[in-house]
Amino acid sequence: IAEESKKDKNVDSKSVTSGFSLEVIASIAFGLQMDKDSEPSKHFRKLVTGLITPSFALSMKFLSSLYAPRLAQLLRLTMFPKSVDDAIVPMIRDTLNYRTKNNVKRN
Repeated sequence: IAEESKKDKNVDSKSVTSGFSLEVIASIAFGLQMDKDSEPSKHFRKLVTGLITPSFALSMKFLSSLYAPRLAQLLRLTMFPKSVDDAIVPMIRDTLNYRTKNNVKRN
């Protein structure tokens, strides 16, 4: 917050708190150290934003998966865009494998 207030007298609290939340999630879930200005951080932020940004299509896919899972499976509906799935799923798999292999315990 101090950094942001030095740049401008107004601080966008939503941006600051969402950035902090993303850093916490990245650290806890994936063991990543985030630097808000680095390219990997920007890429990760874009992926996560794609996961949580509400849209009509996402809502319909979610409702279909929840209330008509067979139909959703038949139509090959996925909850998230392929680009997000292709990036996040391997990241989760790699993190889990690393933690299992190296006996990493997270509290």
